[in-house]
Amino acid sequence: MVVPRLSIVAVVAVLLSFLTGCSTMSGIRMSTAAGSGANAASAQTSTRPHSSSLALFDPLSFSAVSLQKWWVLGSIPCDKVQRCPVILRTTDGGIHFERVAAPNLGSVGTGPMVSGVRFANGSQGWVFGPGLWSTDNGGATWEEQGVSGLVVDVEAGDGVAYALVCATRSTSCPTMDLLRSGAPGGSWKKVNLPAPLFVGSELAVQGSHVYITNGVGDQQGEQGSSLLISTDGGRHFVVEQSGCFAGLGGRVQPAISGGGVLWESCPTGMMAEARRSNDDGETWHVLAKYLFSNGLSFAAASATTALVWPSPPSGGLALTTDGGSTLRTVFRGPAGSDLFWAGYSDPWRAYLLIATNTFPYAGQLWKSSDGGATWSQVHFARRDINR
Repeated sequence: MVVPRLSIVAVVAVLLSFLTGCSTMSGIRMSTAAGSGANAASAQTSTRPHSSSLALFDPLSFSAVSLQKWWVLGSIPCDKVQRCPVILRTTDGGIHFERVAAPNLGSVGTGPMVSGVRFANGSQGWVFGPGLWSTDNGGATWEEQGVSGLVVDVEAGDGVAYALVCATRSTSCPTMDLLRSGAPGGSWKKVNLPAPLFVGSELAVQGSHVYITNGVGDQQGEQGSSLLISTDGGRHFVVEQSGCFAGLGGRVQPAISGGGVLWESCPTGMMAEARRSNDDGETWHVLAKYLFSNGLSFAAASATTALVWPSPPSGGLALTTDGGSTLRTVFRGPAGSDLFWAGYSDPWRAYLLIATNTFPYAGQLWKSSDGGATWSQVHFARRDINR
């Protein structure tokens, strides 16, 4: 059984199970009330993994601030029955990795953990799920943040961080909050939004532009779902119509080129529509040539170039360089694997993460240096991360 892409709805359900002691999280992967201050919590894992278990490092989340400097959050076996969090860092583009501190996220009995890592620059970063931790020294130490609720996503741009939080901790999570912080370790403040956020809301950030699709609870009939947009670093938002169907959610991916270019996947039930906007969501163009599944995702470089998955008919990763008119499959992965995240750091460098269907879990990180046309696996050399 291949591992499905985990929606925000599923993330909330899993995080609630995690908090109540349930540890059956087999096959789950991540790809985003205001608190104040930070608790000075040290950050090493509570259980030191055996060095031999590093061969079973299972990457869950990836963050790069340059072509050379990346962080990878994952889990490894820390005894015969549990997996514990590990963060690896490279400063030479994946040739060597070193292990840095990781917040004490706890351990799970089966399957990988549910967490994510984000870095804004070489020093400032965050780990989330279900809590929130920050670092201002590249991951050498972490501080737990005073945020109430389940943190399901964190994104950063232009020195500002944003957190999408389920404040009620209820299974249905009827509404969600957007929190904003302008400094590492600083206070997180709730953002006043012109429309409510429901479970299934999706957060995306590109520079000072912030985009939020407001989830499966958005029932606006023929108007469709709402897209909240800020162009001033989250200080003010306007509401546009996303083009997706009311009550079915959707996700928007801004292109790294900026300029108001957005790629959007809109579930229709069993299938999904692909859309693109070149004017920050004021108008949308439907890519009608292909039949996509409702797990459709994008990583966008520009108005013409994007990675698309799962791509028909192969179900693998496809590349378009003509705005979606044609798709070319560029990556399928090993048998029994599932691609659950891809992204660009510049128009030429792209990355992807795949999950495996074998136990114990040991996923893979791949990179492309030609815009996504060809791919090579990144190997986590044990001699370099055992120090």
